[in-house]
Amino acid sequence: MSTALVPAVIMAAIQEQQLNEADVNLMLPSETFGQVLGEYDKVTMEVVRVDPNPAAGDVYEIEGRLALGKVPLQKIATALSIVWDPEHTGIVEDTPTKARAKATGAMRKPNGEWVVVTREKTVDLSADEETLRLKYEEDADKGNFTGKVTDWGTSKNGKKYPAAFEPWKSEQEKLAAIDRAVRKALLQKRKFKNELADTGAMDRVIRAFIGVKTYTAADLARPFAFPRVTTDTSKLLADPQMRATAIAQMHGSVKAIFGTPTREAEDIERDVTPLPPQIEAPEDESLEEGDDFETAPEPEDQTGEQPEDERWTGIIEYEAAFKLPKEAIDEIAKARAKGAEITDEDLASLTARVGRWCDKHEGARR
Repeated sequence: MSTALVPAVIMAAIQEQQLNEADVNLMLPSETFGQVLGEYDKVTMEVVRVDPNPAAGDVYEIEGRLALGKVPLQKIATALSIVWDPEHTGIVEDTPTKARAKATGAMRKPNGEWVVVTREKTVDLSADEETLRLKYEEDADKGNFTGKVTDWGTSKNGKKYPAAFEPWKSEQEKLAAIDRAVRKALLQKRKFKNELADTGAMDRVIRAFIGVKTYTAADLARPFAFPRVTTDTSKLLADPQMRATAIAQMHGSVKAIFGTPTREAEDIERDVTPLPPQIEAPEDESLEEGDDFETAPEPEDQTGEQPEDERWTGIIEYEAAFKLPKEAIDEIAKARAKGAEITDEDLASLTARVGRWCDKHEGARR
């Protein structure tokens, strides 16, 4: 891709990470990726490597070229921070012979706009059976495809393929072999038709976002580079007036993109929404997202002496509005004991985790 067609925000990210655009396959999610970044946003480049050998499972052949398989497409979805709408992603039709799935994903552009894409995938076992039967009937016309090859042909890309087999002993043997081959090929699809439809729909969304095509082995020898919009947390937290914005971002939900969900999907929504990685809770913290704390009786003096530091505004508001569980109170007390030594990042993380608990326990509101 000509650098003249690459938005300036992406070229700046490439240069900052010391990437050579000639050594990567630069993938823009859309032609309107945008030139303008939000004040507290930045673009980083995510690199995804693909093994060009079909035997490795990353790619498969289509008419002499290579197409990306499920695994690299899932890596690309992660690299682009594609968010899946839980209410509009999943199986929408399920019968003994058919499964139809729909997937809806969204990706944020540098200007803050969310682009939403919806695709469907149908697995029709009846149609697949007919397709397979025609294929094996054609193979059977060349002879006993379960026996020895008597003649080899050469494809356009130089690969050998069986052009003829030893003859069938009888028509009955031929028909039985065709039927057995069809049933064997359909077995896996029959067992996992819903999974195949679900994954296929999501793969189609990812392909639509990046306009993916087929490649040569030489193309895939270079890794793919994808621009990703993230929050510049250090800049955000450096501004005292924007710390509340950081907390709001960590409370962000899929409903900001897809609209208000049903009550049944509310918990699922919170689980799939990515938070800014720079201010997520450490794995060894006790207040993890998704924890279910039993609300403890309110102690006589829950808040104690309130710090004058404006960074504590969020914590103070939660203490005033909710009867927090004992574990949350203990965590807050430990943080207060650090005084001015507690970092902006640690305090913002604690505030966000307490906030997530409050979001899930409206019944604990005073």
